[in-house]
Amino acid sequence: MKSLAASFDEIRTLAAALPADGFIWQPQKEHPRVVLYAATHGIALDRPGGSIQDMTELVEDVVAGRGPLHELVEQADADLRLYDLALDRPTRDSRTEPAMDEADACRAAAYGMMVVEPGVDLFAVAAIGRGAELAAQAIAAGNGDPLELLAAKGGPDIAAILGVILASRLAGIPLILDGAAAYAAAQVAAGLNPDALTHCRAATDDCSGLRSVLTGSADSPLSGVRALIAA
Repeated sequence: MKSLAASFDEIRTLAAALPADGFIWQPQKEHPRVVLYAATHGIALDRPGGSIQDMTELVEDVVAGRGPLHELVEQADADLRLYDLALDRPTRDSRTEPAMDEADACRAAAYGMMVVEPGVDLFAVAAIGRGAELAAQAIAAGNGDPLELLAAKGGPDIAAILGVILASRLAGIPLILDGAAAYAAAQVAAGLNPDALTHCRAATDDCSGLRSVLTGSADSPLSGVRALIAA
């Protein structure tokens, strides 16, 4: 779809125009897709699992099919897409300065929107890595304008998931959100428009205080794919 995320104002306009009517959760599951985002966060560079090398190795493991993820994806009869968001260029450390500027956040959100394409009837989306978790925690603890908060405390992976949320709502495609980063993106989306999440379900019960707008639950580790199987 054409990007409508060249600026925060354009994202706000897009969010305001989302359908206000109810969404009936009836996923077809004929062509499901699991979408993972990977980014390196300045806030995690000094933490175990958060360095550029750590993130690169994590992505390589997923690409090589190591671990139980691929088996579950096959069980769900889904296709898996992993997007590496410039692992060699970490965000700034949000403890001392904004993690991203507006252009960075909008670019990532637009990239996320591009994932929503014809032929897919159900999405499950998550971000991987220690940095995504820390950035999500920072967003959950913050306040103020949701997009400014996203830029200050988030990262391109969370911004990309925001793009997936908005674009899938416009397209009327069900979306399963899995993990702290996805719930942080949902917090941003809900701050823009309470109707932005009517097509979404949480993969876990621990959804960062969003239980009022995200319904449904599933098992924990790899819960997004398990929720997809059970949808």
